[in-house]
Amino acid sequence: MVIIGDNLSYDIKRDICTEFDTILVNNGKFSNGEVFSSMNTKIADTKHEPIYYLDSVSGNFSESILQILSNCHLISSLFSSKINLILTFMPFMRHDKSFQDECVISKNCSLIPRLLKIAGVDKLITLDIHSIESMQSCINVFGADFINLLPLKLFAQDIIKILYNKELDLIVLGSTDGLDKQNDRAFLNVQRLQKMINCKEVFWIKKQRAFGEITSSLVADNIKDKVCIILDDIISSGKSALNTAYELKNAGARKIFIYATHLINSTTEDFDKLLLMVDRIVVTNSISIKCNQLAPNIDIRLINISNMLKELLIYGSKTIF
Repeated sequence: MVIIGDNLSYDIKRDICTEFDTILVNNGKFSNGEVFSSMNTKIADTKHEPIYYLDSVSGNFSESILQILSNCHLISSLFSSKINLILTFMPFMRHDKSFQDECVISKNCSLIPRLLKIAGVDKLITLDIHSIESMQSCINVFGADFINLLPLKLFAQDIIKILYNKELDLIVLGSTDGLDKQNDRAFLNVQRLQKMINCKEVFWIKKQRAFGEITSSLVADNIKDKVCIILDDIISSGKSALNTAYELKNAGARKIFIYATHLINSTTEDFDKLLLMVDRIVVTNSISIKCNQLAPNIDIRLINISNMLKELLIYGSKTIF
């Protein structure tokens, strides 16, 4: 049984509903703003059929996670089968630090997985979660029933296609972070993509934060006239990607491409500057966005992850479950 949430990207909803019998879980609000969930009461409980609930987030992440928790609780109360929650974007996973700028901040990356478990989720499947610490928080709650998918194969296919094998030898691959975190997500994902596209050269960025400001310094001596590919998990304000692009441009990069799993609708000044500086941005449809409205004059390509999710729904029990 496949259950579709309100916040899932339109393209994913369309593709999944075309190939599977799906049920919609609807979200609403009371007059005071409290969220609630509703489903068709005529749905029969299938005790031996696994339940896959697919969802993401919309503009208000705090409201979205409340809707997801409410949906999970409703589904678990209606069905006796185990719930496999597939979140194409899992919010609050960037809250992975206890201290920043001499302030104590909440570590919600450890709170959200616990709340999902309480709401009835048995298995959690996410897409390119933010950090090793965030992943560990999910593992602490779900153990082997936590899976983090990556779109790196889709990125590799796009890189090879767009460069037509003519400029593959000129690629320098890197991330907005990672020099001082060689066991972290960014470093490991750069290494994985490097093997997929047979890239021999990499750059690293050393990033420092102080009182809300981010500064970046490039560690590489091989950038001039190269095609530089920045790999990141998310673009939100665009500040980290912009700082990295500045460093690469100043070092003589011929072209700058950005590949990010998640893109949040952003209207910040830094994001506008980023759009003017880079040659191409490639993101997935993990979050529902309209690229033609976000940046009508820049080459933003939206990669559809529907096939990845369909493969999971068809073969999951034989492969990773």
